[in-house]
Amino acid sequence: MPNTLLVNDILAVRFYSNMAQQYSVNVRHYRVFSINAGVPTDFDVAVRMDAIFAPVFKALQSQGSSYYGTSAQVIGPIKRPPESTTSSTGPGDEVSDPLPPQVCGLISLRTALAGPKNRGRLFIPFPPETDSGTGARPDIDYLANANALLSELLLTQTLINSGRSVTITPVLYHRELGTTDPLTSGLVRNNWATQRRRSFVNRPDVPPF
Repeated sequence: MPNTLLVNDILAVRFYSNMAQQYSVNVRHYRVFSINAGVPTDFDVAVRMDAIFAPVFKALQSQGSSYYGTSAQVIGPIKRPPESTTSSTGPGDEVSDPLPPQVCGLISLRTALAGPKNRGRLFIPFPPETDSGTGARPDIDYLANANALLSELLLTQTLINSGRSVTITPVLYHRELGTTDPLTSGLVRNNWATQRRRSFVNRPDVPPF
């Protein structure tokens, strides 16, 4: 059952992709900045963030993988069950075989504070072979699409669904204290990274929802 949002609620928004039986999940956090119209819910956030981010992720993925769906969960001040949608499920846009599933692009996310505890990372799933260029690095097209994803991740989002409207701001969430800091900038790395949990050597995953 969808949960009503309140100003200053902290949301975990999860973006899922899959390749064969391996699933990737990227978790980003947001703080509810304002309630603009109606009584918005976490399901409204999932639906609208799915519509916004699915095309951006698909532009970075091989057609041998798929964008799977999006969930949104209130995790503070009181944790609630997540709501999810698969409305935008579909294959990646790049007509190419994928690189090995553990290979991924990498985005560094930063706050105004120094130190590793004040930075975040996002591992972009399932890139295509054709986007691996000179020196076994991401090519210029891949980096451009990754920067488009980064720009979207740094935006304050005003989400409207069925007449309900909420504005959410991207933050870095500190689990130990339950506090947040606003994201201020980011950087797309020009090397491939790895996420071993996505490897076919590991046991198959089960669908997240």
